Amino acid sequence: MKIALAQIHPCWNDPDASFSMFYQYAKDAKERGASLIAFPEQAATGWDPRDNQCFIESIDGSIVSRFRELARDVGIGVLGSFREQTDDLPKNTAVLIDRNGGVMLSYSKNHLFYPAHEDQYFSAGDRDETLVAEMDGFLIGIAICFDLRFCEVFSRYQKAGVELMLIPTAWPVSTIRHMTLFARSRAVENSCYTACANITGVTPVNTYDGQSVVFCPEGDCVCSADSNETLLIAELREDAFHRRWK
Repeated sequence: MKIALAQIHPCWNDPDASFSMFYQYAKDAKERGASLIAFPEQAATGWDPRDNQCFIESIDGSIVSRFRELARDVGIGVLGSFREQTDDLPKNTAVLIDRNGGVMLSYSKNHLFYPAHEDQYFSAGDRDETLVAEMDGFLIGIAICFDLRFCEVFSRYQKAGVELMLIPTAWPVSTIRHMTLFARSRAVENSCYTACANITGVTPVNTYDGQSVVFCPEGDCVCSADSNETLLIAELREDAFHRRWK
């Protein structure tokens, strides 16, 4: 299975411009043989931990609908995220969509980034819920950005047999080395692939440096990016799971 990570600079609060860019990346990924393309955290609007008023939508709203349309039009699986409307504070939610536009999996960020006060403006997801979906023979799970620091999130997925963790991020340049460290650690700890799709450039919130990366279950780097906007392609091997820790 080949997957693609779109490392982009978000079009701030401009989903129309974002999806125009997403289509270009998705078509490129499809042409290069990828079954799935993952976009960074809240890439359609830009991640803003304090903005719980703009682009707050249900899973049937316009942003997820456009991700689904993108998947159908290009014929590729898509991982996208958005600000999900709830009866309380919104949630930071990611969805995995199959190449026919069907929502396979939905996950809301368990650990909100309290240093930027995300926990004051958003609700955390259910920490007891672990859902996986199968695509091209791989069991896939989702975590989001700050979740990487918390090994128990990934331990639950390991018990469910997950083989690929997709992690959309908006990880700032000041601690980018931690993203790489944790992504490698979670891969080795749980004998699974970890794939971080990060943003790059300067936003109203912070400065970002990309460094999107995929690690294999042995902790080796499959591919990585620098600070430029780019499309990473990683080939995942079904025989990579010869050692599964109990």
